Amino acid sequence: MLTLFLVLAALAALAPRCGPAPLENVALDPGFEMAPTDPSRPRYWLEGFVTSIQSYTQRGSWAYDTQFKTEGQQSLRISPASNTGYRLSQVLNAPAHDLGSFGGRRVEVRIDIRHEGLIEPPLVQIVAFNRTLPAHPELGMGTAGDLTLVADGPEGSFQTYQGAFRGTDEAQALMAVISTRGTTGSVWVDDFRVEMVVPKAAPPSVSLPNPHGFKRAFAQESPRNLSERGVEDLFTRFATTSEVVNIISHVQWTALTGDSVPFVHRDVIRAANLARDAGLEVMLTFDFTHDLPETVGDVNTLSSREPVGSLNDPTVSGAILTELVALHDLVLPEYLMLGIEMDILYYKNPGQWPGFVQMFKDAATALKLSNPDVHVSSYFELQWMVDPQTGLLVEEHADLWRQLLPELESIAFSIYPGLFEFIFNIPPFPIPEDFFAAAQQVAPGLPYVIPEFGSAGATGAAFDESDQAAIFQEMLDQLAPLDVEVATWYSAHDQLIFGEVPWFEGAFEVVGMRTQNDQPKQVWYMWRGESPP
Repeated sequence: MLTLFLVLAALAALAPRCGPAPLENVALDPGFEMAPTDPSRPRYWLEGFVTSIQSYTQRGSWAYDTQFKTEGQQSLRISPASNTGYRLSQVLNAPAHDLGSFGGRRVEVRIDIRHEGLIEPPLVQIVAFNRTLPAHPELGMGTAGDLTLVADGPEGSFQTYQGAFRGTDEAQALMAVISTRGTTGSVWVDDFRVEMVVPKAAPPSVSLPNPHGFKRAFAQESPRNLSERGVEDLFTRFATTSEVVNIISHVQWTALTGDSVPFVHRDVIRAANLARDAGLEVMLTFDFTHDLPETVGDVNTLSSREPVGSLNDPTVSGAILTELVALHDLVLPEYLMLGIEMDILYYKNPGQWPGFVQMFKDAATALKLSNPDVHVSSYFELQWMVDPQTGLLVEEHADLWRQLLPELESIAFSIYPGLFEFIFNIPPFPIPEDFFAAAQQVAPGLPYVIPEFGSAGATGAAFDESDQAAIFQEMLDQLAPLDVEVATWYSAHDQLIFGEVPWFEGAFEVVGMRTQNDQPKQVWYMWRGESPP
């Protein structure tokens, strides 16, 4: 018996340990040591929130401080200049979609804070956003977990504040907010830690030769999470698998509001810079009709939701053109798509079609002045141009699209086979034979450019990963003999979509090539031209 016990003990010693998973710090630049990539804000932090207006900077300031610190070379000093408050916020590099798993993920928070001369103690808040949940009584928004640390310790020296909470549900983002208030005084923060279990991502892929007859592209607006690191990782990871990125921007009406184009489009400009650094070409899609799922096809409103009018109004079309040219000149893309799925504009607002046509022609002329090599186009839904039942070109629609010639430089379209078959007139799977070829008749000799296409794939969805792969293979087979210059899979990762109309959520949550935990699906390997493991 003793011998058996010793053998079992020895085997147990050799077995792998299965203790609790280690916690990882999801705060970015936790010691405030990294140089800013944007001189207007600390690295990975925003003044105010994501949608803060440009004048927010009048409410306070920030600076790095090498005198007062608890670790590293410096801390971050925050100095309010307003009794209404001055905040810095960061979207944490966290798998927020996973917060509700295993009875609620535990999130542990720790930060060193020193303060002097403020009218009230500074606050550090960690908030998991979920807009479908009941509003938090103090924050006024739905949360899947939150924590508030009040730095009410003595002034003039660093104190460590810490706490923890558990997630109650999945969330779109986990955000940290540092809040100050007053017209004098400052707060110093250092050694910021927000720790939780983080599912392991698949290892990075090496670059392989493109196996397809077109440039591969991915859409920029689907990182694995909404943090700046998530965006950076998106470009690094997909540069091994694509040659182009489609950066989707939306008109902000800067010509009507007086806002700065570099400020309101700062995320677009940063994405373009990341693309260049990764060796990718840029497709810039400039939207003015796809602001919200429930208003697709109507001209985007102001941020106040006030309508701006018709594309036939020179003030409206001129505002779009002015902002487009300014953004284009900052990005200098290889491809420019003016408008998303413009057949929906025609369906909902046919009287505005002449205004769109004239605006497109004026835009193409203006853009070529500063960037003669830019490829200018616009796109429609393929099932609008080609009858899904007969596979024949719809001549009435083709004639409408030909009005964009000769400025139009490609036949561009979106297509999501099977995804919306009960809502839109979209082809089911399997795709009708030669469905993709018919659109060539719109303008023979022009290449195809596909700014967005894809299909859902996940366990429990309308299509699983094998179905997604089969749909993709059939699309590849039909595109193979055609002149396709660029094809963009939408989207890079699965993503949580909360509070939108049901068809939008169901369609786009699992259309990614990779899961939110950054695990590759079958289509990822097909895109790369390799066999799944």
